[in-house]
Amino acid sequence: MKISLVQLCPITGNIEQNISDHIKWINEAGSAHSNLVIFPELSLTGYEPTLAKELAISKDDARLRNFQELSDEKCISIAVGAPLKNHKGITISLLLFHPHQHVQVYSKQYLHEDEVPFFIPEKNQHPLVNNFPIGLAICYEISVAEHIGNVMAKRPTLLLSSVAKDQRGVTNAYHELSDIAIKNKLPVAMVNCVGHADGMRCAGQSAFWDHNGNLIKQLDSTSEAILPLEL
Repeated sequence: MKISLVQLCPITGNIEQNISDHIKWINEAGSAHSNLVIFPELSLTGYEPTLAKELAISKDDARLRNFQELSDEKCISIAVGAPLKNHKGITISLLLFHPHQHVQVYSKQYLHEDEVPFFIPEKNQHPLVNNFPIGLAICYEISVAEHIGNVMAKRPTLLLSSVAKDQRGVTNAYHELSDIAIKNKLPVAMVNCVGHADGMRCAGQSAFWDHNGNLIKQLDSTSEAILPLEL
């Protein structure tokens, strides 16, 4: 199985341009015969909690059709990040497009305290990627033992984390993800963004650890790029 982690620099609030940029990277991942391509947290809008209310979209937004069409055409699963609105509020979500299937939504179940004024948690989510035994965590969730325990109960073969972190957050995540890998004898991966968001500089360094917690490969802290994985 081939997975592409796309480290990119979202343009704050410019969903149309961000979709175009996503499509470019999806085409590149498809050319490399990836089975799954995943983007950072809130990749379609940039990580901007204070703008969530005006930027939030629905899972049926017509602009998202491009992703389903690409998924069908290239037989690739695509996971993009977006603030999703529902009748209860706005969630931090991953929309997962699978070939010839309905869109899958995984929404963040555990929020960092800084996110609580702007988002709602969505409990009782299925924390695996449809069609693949791959566990999901959105940013802060890698720090929540209950979430990791719930994911591990599903017996995944990989934990994928989609994040938006500055250098301090990346440093902490490297320790946490290595520990998760060691404790659970499971490979883990993190995809982060670069550029500025929410008053911070996102520090990239998307990476992959083996089941012994060894850092196998990583990207730098400033470049847009794909980190390919093969399991």
